[in-house]
Amino acid sequence: MTRAQSRAKKIGRVADAERMAKRRLPKAIFDGIASGAGQELTLRRNVEAFDEVQFWPRAAVLHPGYDLSTTVLGHKVSTPIMIAPTGSNRMFRREGEPALAKVAGELGAVYVTSCFTGYPIEEVMAHAKAPVFFDLYMVGGRSVIAAMLARAKQAGCHALVLTVDLAGTHGVERPGLQQGVPLGVNLATALQYAPQLITKLGWTLDFIRDGLQFDCPMWIKPDGRMASFGDVLLAFRSNAVCPTWDDLPWIRQHWDGPIVMKGILRTDDALRAANAGVDGIVVSNHGGRNVDGSPATLRVLPEIVDAVGNRLEVYFDGGIRRGTDVIKALALGAKAALIGRAYLYPFAAAGGAGVQRIYDIFHAHMLATLRSLGCPAVGELDRSYVTLPEKYQSPSASSTIPIKSVREDV
Repeated sequence: MTRAQSRAKKIGRVADAERMAKRRLPKAIFDGIASGAGQELTLRRNVEAFDEVQFWPRAAVLHPGYDLSTTVLGHKVSTPIMIAPTGSNRMFRREGEPALAKVAGELGAVYVTSCFTGYPIEEVMAHAKAPVFFDLYMVGGRSVIAAMLARAKQAGCHALVLTVDLAGTHGVERPGLQQGVPLGVNLATALQYAPQLITKLGWTLDFIRDGLQFDCPMWIKPDGRMASFGDVLLAFRSNAVCPTWDDLPWIRQHWDGPIVMKGILRTDDALRAANAGVDGIVVSNHGGRNVDGSPATLRVLPEIVDAVGNRLEVYFDGGIRRGTDVIKALALGAKAALIGRAYLYPFAAAGGAGVQRIYDIFHAHMLATLRSLGCPAVGELDRSYVTLPEKYQSPSASSTIPIKSVREDV
């Protein structure tokens, strides 16, 4: 048994992995995973919303088997859990995205990889045995984006995900959060972050063995150099990285495969996405990292499913910490559910073995819940298996406000 496998065995729930990740990672890196926007109201609401939805099991019902498989954009997968896109996983462990693609393939799960990978997409796809979707932000100008899309298509990515809910960045009010992820790796930042690095020697040595890697190899600048993760942070601060409705026709010229829009919270936006012909949407508030004070995604999921669920596939993201949360999201109409922090913590704590461990725990939760509900398969879940508070039946937003592009190259 490897050291990573030994650590993974100590994980019994996401909270265990969170504590282990906190012990291993420098504070700036850990807070990059854990923090939410503002007072973290939305971050907490995402998690708490699951407590408001109660199961309504059917008694005296047994089935010969219970099926966790589903389809995502026509791909038969073994689990309704998808790995959500997060930037530069190599920053958390040097094995990074290839390790995540490998474990997702072994689990039969869809892996959504960020365009801000720590490894080239070609190397990520070399380890993939299940569908991989490519998550896109509009950085570096359209020539850079066109090159990204061409590489993702050539490498074999199965769908494009447009994260559309981060038009602006917001401060974090978490106590003690004074230093974010550095903009570069140099002597000045080494001295500035020395107290964190010295106390987290395991991570620090791993980072040194990895060559102090801080690049984003999918973003190639006009001079041929790779952008750094610092360039990514600066791009987000410029508030011009979010794809808009105006970008969609241009994107279609460079991507002829399925397109998913991630970050939909309003029914009118969901309808607009359906009218635009996209293949799927992710009901998401960016894990509480976007606008603090926005609603929990679970609350708005039923309304959006009712509006567009027969026209495109609806996926869910936000606040999932256990397998029962996944079952609730599916019962409310989601086709599949994305996890972010729920895999990042175990990945930071124990690498791919940690992600495998949390999936095993989630799958045990889901199978036990299906048995208890009297439901034979996740594809047969519906609202008859849950009860909802009245506040989930909120009125639809009716206005649609066009958002124009603000990038100079458009």
